[in-house]
Amino acid sequence: MSYIARKKTVCFILISYLLISLLFSGIQSEEEEYSLKALYIKKINNYIEWSESEIKYKNSKFFKIGVIGKSPIYKTLKKTYKNQKLLNKNVKVFLVKDFNDLRTYNILFISNVNQKELATIIDKATNNNILLISDTKGFASYGIHINFYIKNDKLKFEINRNSLLDSGLSASSFLLSLAKIVNTKGDYK
Repeated sequence: MSYIARKKTVCFILISYLLISLLFSGIQSEEEEYSLKALYIKKINNYIEWSESEIKYKNSKFFKIGVIGKSPIYKTLKKTYKNQKLLNKNVKVFLVKDFNDLRTYNILFISNVNQKELATIIDKATNNNILLISDTKGFASYGIHINFYIKNDKLKFEINRNSLLDSGLSASSFLLSLAKIVNTKGDYK
């Protein structure tokens, strides 16, 4: 086995161990919950396949994460991603107030929006290589790609694989094996 192959294998094992250990740790506070969600987003990104041409086109300088709706995750993401890189780009976190330019984002974290707003966000994100993440019950079945939830004081996530594929993204089999898979409930409008 070559040095590079060994290095990739060790890296994969370490990241896998971290994700699995996080899945089985209990949540003690809201601050800890949002810190774990921010860390999950960082690690999950390693198991999402992005279209290389789309990443180069979007935000030539930055990997942009937008937060839509009131959520403590905004401050946590800003702190977590300060001086960090994703896909070899510096990460910038924004609070999104205008839905007209969503296609410039790589990840959108959606929280506390109504169904009409959710429908608009999903419509604008489809086919634009935008990873949609939320922590609102039921949002995965409306088309959000990854949705966090708490079960028995543990942070879990569900994936809407079909919606993810419709957006031009895919998840590794490893990531899918850790998630609850959900389907879209027809029309969310």
